[in-house]
Amino acid sequence: MNIIETLKDSWSRYRRRRIRMEELRALNCGDMRRLMQDTGLSFSELVALAKSEGDSAKLLYRRLDTIGIDAKQIDMAVLRDMQRCCTECDSKALCEHELDDQPKAATWPSYCPNKLTLEALSRSASK
Repeated sequence: MNIIETLKDSWSRYRRRRIRMEELRALNCGDMRRLMQDTGLSFSELVALAKSEGDSAKLLYRRLDTIGIDAKQIDMAVLRDMQRCCTECDSKALCEHELDDQPKAATWPSYCPNKLTLEALSRSASK
């Protein structure tokens, strides 16, 4: 990717984030409260999601595939919480690197915010 394409891509991502933030700001208090209740997210979590990329939980689906769990079989509330945790995670580069390299002794459990949930899902899937 050349510098012009990189700049255009960065600008597009910035504009999409700005649009999502403006949509969130446009909500009145009642609508914001209902959105928070419906999603089970706090205001700061909604802001973090609005600032994130639309595919920021893609690594979660790759991780689930790697450990043999079908995302469609996970309770929607659990999956939504896992997506939120993945979206807010600061270790995406390390996670992606490990998923790409598939090391025998991956360190993902030590940094993954979904560690306990993934372990529980793995145990119930193996029963």
